[in-house]
Amino acid sequence: MRTLEKLTIRNFKSIREQTLALGRLNVFIGGNGSGKSNLIEVFRFLREVVNENLESYTARKGGADSLLHFGRKRSPELSFRLEFSEGATSNAYQAELQCTDQDGLLITDTAYYHDKKRYPKKPYDLPISYSSRESKLKQKDHICAKQILEDLQGYRVYHFHDTSESAGVKGTCDVEDNRISHGTRCSCRTGDPREFRRSAKLCPLPRSSRVRGVAVLEPR
Repeated sequence: MRTLEKLTIRNFKSIREQTLALGRLNVFIGGNGSGKSNLIEVFRFLREVVNENLESYTARKGGADSLLHFGRKRSPELSFRLEFSEGATSNAYQAELQCTDQDGLLITDTAYYHDKKRYPKKPYDLPISYSSRESKLKQKDHICAKQILEDLQGYRVYHFHDTSESAGVKGTCDVEDNRISHGTRCSCRTGDPREFRRSAKLCPLPRSSRVRGVAVLEPR
């Protein structure tokens, strides 16, 4: 199974530049306003990018200026690089996004594939888009593009401590709609591990091996 081993973020919201070495399980702990939510938002953002929803996502979030670190004047572009590994093969995806005069974003992205046994010296690089309004990753037939698309589409964010007015747990729903977690329906109001385990039993995560879960525990 492919795993995300390294993530590099530049100029996304409160994150100026950060490179993270990741494992199978990653826990992020920090005070309010330290950037945990923006780190998690990266996965939502990239999922929208590869699903060709960059333009609509940017508009919903208030324009490119609201996504760039301290705005477009200080950070005219943002970028991401993800490195995946599975045995002797590895993939990478790099996306660079530049701000436009219309407060939008143009994307230039590249996929990389490296079979270390067959080609030990240099990975294969596959240009995806160049200064485009949407990523063309879905349109590529190469194995590395398909694997990267599968991984990024598979990420889900599960928020176990959402008590805001718009939280799903405060809304109406079918009383039988409690078989799997929908990402925002579970609420763990305290730091008590027993309550967390109870929420996990009431709202189990989907069993599909392709779904990646990211959980954030934010102390009140």
